[in-house]
Amino acid sequence: MLNTMKKILALGSVLSIVALMGAGCAATNYSAQPTSQQTPQTSTQSEAAQVVISGFAFSPASLTVKAGTTVKWTNDDQAPHSIVSSDGQFTGSSVLSTGGTYQFKFDKPGTYTYSCGIHPSMHGQVVVQ
Repeated sequence: MLNTMKKILALGSVLSIVALMGAGCAATNYSAQPTSQQTPQTSTQSEAAQVVISGFAFSPASLTVKAGTTVKWTNDDQAPHSIVSSDGQFTGSSVLSTGGTYQFKFDKPGTYTYSCGIHPSMHGQVVVQ
């Protein structure tokens, strides 16, 4: 008899939990219809492009973007690197340790070549249209 009572109490507890969970789900609105608080998202930011530094190389080594695009370099190497404009056309970065990033917005069309200030054999270019 004692075992039967324990089973009934356990079953009642489980059913109570299930009922509470169901009540919480029923109160949630999963409607796909937009509400008056939802508005379409528009972006006024310029486009962005990524260059990853890995294996002592820039990837992609050549990147073509529209004028007004911000290029972000991320150092995924264990070694430090930096971004240096080959002919001073844009401001370069400081030394980027692992995980470090640098961004520059390219506003004018042209070809911008760069290298790593620490490892001059590393080269890249950004072509702005």
